Amino acid sequence: MAQLKNGGRVDFQLKPVVIQGGTYKGVSYDGNTSIFHMYNAYTTSSPENETIDTRVSFDYDIEETTDEIKIKVKGVSGYGLTITSVGRGTPFPVHDSLVNANGTTLVDLHYQSGVGYSYNQSLGGATVFGSVPILTIKKSEFGQAHAQHVGIKLLRFDDLAADPSGDNKIELWFDAIAYFPPPEFRPWATRKNGTFLSHQTHNGWFKIRKGGNWSDVSTMSNADRGVSGQGKHRIRHGGSWVGQTEIGN
Repeated sequence: MAQLKNGGRVDFQLKPVVIQGGTYKGVSYDGNTSIFHMYNAYTTSSPENETIDTRVSFDYDIEETTDEIKIKVKGVSGYGLTITSVGRGTPFPVHDSLVNANGTTLVDLHYQSGVGYSYNQSLGGATVFGSVPILTIKKSEFGQAHAQHVGIKLLRFDDLAADPSGDNKIELWFDAIAYFPPPEFRPWATRKNGTFLSHQTHNGWFKIRKGGNWSDVSTMSNADRGVSGQGKHRIRHGGSWVGQTEIGN
């Protein structure tokens, strides 16, 4: 995930294409790294007695002008693999392999699953995409999600058991999804039943009395979030007055 100005972000998606099996849980993000979560359902009593996380770290450039933002993902800077078998099933042999888009075998493991096996390694095999369409977002389009279906296969993961019917074979392809919030947001919250409810989520309002009239100042610019000396709403932080950020649920 690339964090952008004004609260925007780009999620570098790992899109699974299931060849066989497909016991996967989804994708999470940590900085510029996407993590694909799988599990092996070897026994009905312990449906996730082995988990497998495949990590992909992306190399990208972001160019921002007054009118638009351009994101170019140049390639993959590195891969990683974590396998955790908690030892609740009957031990049996497993063969795992991870191959990148260039045909390079990043890892080839033979081990006994179900006996407390653990593997956690950062792997090489960097991949350069070359000519990749650039994801371009006009700032007038803020508040919308933009998908870039790049169509590049990154990896193939094979998790082979003694019984071929229990095999997992999954390819991971690349997508990018950018999201930008609206130009303005509602920074405050109202306490109700012990919980602060965000004005942004629950459409709250904030007014001030000035010159004998009530003025609605509910919103402020996303560009002023956390910026020193900026924003209609500010808090004292680190010795400076900075633009308020969104609070509450």
